[in-house]
Amino acid sequence: MDGIGRYLYHLLDSITKLAYDDPSLRFTVLEVDEFKGKSVLRALEDRKNIKFVPLNLKPLGIKNHFLQSRIDNLGIDLIHYGQFDLPWFLKIPAVTTIHDLNPQFFPGFFEGASGKFKQTYSRLCNYAALAKSKGIIAISANTKNELLDRFGKKYDDRIKVIYEGVDSEFAGRSKSKSVEETLAKLRSRYDLTNYFLYVGNNRPHKNIKSMLEAFSAFKQNDTQNFKFVIAGNMMERFGSVREYSNQYGLTGSLVQLTPDEDELIALYKGSRALVYCSLSEGFGLPILEAMQLGTPVLTSDVSSMSEIAGDAAIKVNPVDIPAITKAMNDAASDKAALVSYSQKGILRAAEFTWEKCAEKTLNFYLEILKIK
Repeated sequence: MDGIGRYLYHLLDSITKLAYDDPSLRFTVLEVDEFKGKSVLRALEDRKNIKFVPLNLKPLGIKNHFLQSRIDNLGIDLIHYGQFDLPWFLKIPAVTTIHDLNPQFFPGFFEGASGKFKQTYSRLCNYAALAKSKGIIAISANTKNELLDRFGKKYDDRIKVIYEGVDSEFAGRSKSKSVEETLAKLRSRYDLTNYFLYVGNNRPHKNIKSMLEAFSAFKQNDTQNFKFVIAGNMMERFGSVREYSNQYGLTGSLVQLTPDEDELIALYKGSRALVYCSLSEGFGLPILEAMQLGTPVLTSDVSSMSEIAGDAAIKVNPVDIPAITKAMNDAASDKAALVSYSQKGILRAAEFTWEKCAEKTLNFYLEILKIK
């Protein structure tokens, strides 16, 4: 499940629990037809205050902008669109969640000859969402500031910062026997005596090349057989594990896998630290996932990452390779120094819950509808 998928699932789960006993509040999920009956949101379909309506639409499709004609008879008072491309011709009040502006800031975000068009389209959609939405949810203050810088301060009152949460079941599952067994299998399979962990893909803004360059320098003096584990999908157009291994001299020290949830939790638990030195993020959920499990975090001092981590992480300039290398050396050589970050991280992660996100989002709906 990608970041937007997680957001939609946990928000719908929490907001329908919150409003469960209020007969005046009902939620309709407009489901892209190709996902009919098989989206992760369908796990919630038995709740009395949710109904699903499949529509003949496609993700990011142009004809999505004519959504209004398909929902005229559904009795919807407000629509919450979970990403930047809000339909342009809606007649009912709308709330749009804008996660980040990375597609606009990084030219390589979209591939191929159509990349420039897609980048322009994303900018146009952001502008339309700001102009047409009764409210905008930004998932961090950093995202809000980027919107205001690019599109104008006049939208300030329309944008509300509502943080995402971290799944409360994540930490509970980490204590299960199955996760311990999974970690043991992963250690054996990939020779993971000691390792740093990165969670995410390899799009340009993720800055994985800088992290690997820093790790390559770290390996020059490594006596503990450290490895660097990439947990996430690799996009071949941005580089492969083989290319990275050859480029940075990391053959045998670089591991990549696409983990299921038990494997991801196990990888967090077993790592010396999460290394998450992206150039830009809308939020940075892996930071909180790691913190919730007591895993120390090494992250960037820019964008939303500094905002979300607070003082509970080691923070570095993401383009300062020696600084990242030094932080890795410190983490490898002094476990005791990481204990305070582990403790601070657990407390920091506890501040971000999906229940808080749902409560603030529901209140935002009601404010826009002038019910509250």
